[in-house]
Amino acid sequence: MSSHFGQFRSLEKHVASVVHAELEKCKVETTNALTKMLKLEVDPLFTQNTELMQSERIHWLQQFYNAQYPGIAPMAIHGVSRNHADDDALSVMADVRAYFQVAHKRLIDYVPLTIEHTLNQTLASALQRSLFESFLEHDGSGADQDTMAALLVEDPVIAKRRIFLQDRKKRLLLIKERLDLFEQALGD
Repeated sequence: MSSHFGQFRSLEKHVASVVHAELEKCKVETTNALTKMLKLEVDPLFTQNTELMQSERIHWLQQFYNAQYPGIAPMAIHGVSRNHADDDALSVMADVRAYFQVAHKRLIDYVPLTIEHTLNQTLASALQRSLFESFLEHDGSGADQDTMAALLVEDPVIAKRRIFLQDRKKRLLLIKERLDLFEQALGD
């Protein structure tokens, strides 16, 4: 903020307080929206993306079978003597892992999307209104001139530096002008 308003310390403080207040409101709304979104992932656990769920389930079932029965192709597993309770456990493991793969892909999209809409876009649209209203709060008819003038008082250190640099510029231009006249006189 200081890069934009640093020259006017009072205005910088005023704008910072309005921005901070709006940001806090948006943070609360965003936190509530994210909490609500995450509660959707609690109960019941399901997905409408059955194609991806089935594809993930098959993938993880193969991974778990390969870990349980190394060296045996999943299709040849039927001829091998094995414990069916282990197969049930592998199936449950594959279902759980598949669901979490699908759910995490959903969250990867929706968390940033929720933040973008409830924090970034809301803050951007509310800031202009809030800043404008904060300038009009001082009396019923609009911004009072004394308050506005106080907000636009330049930082004394910066004002002093500006005046110094302006005087220096004038002196340098005067010196350049004299040198140009001197150069012309020598050329003639």
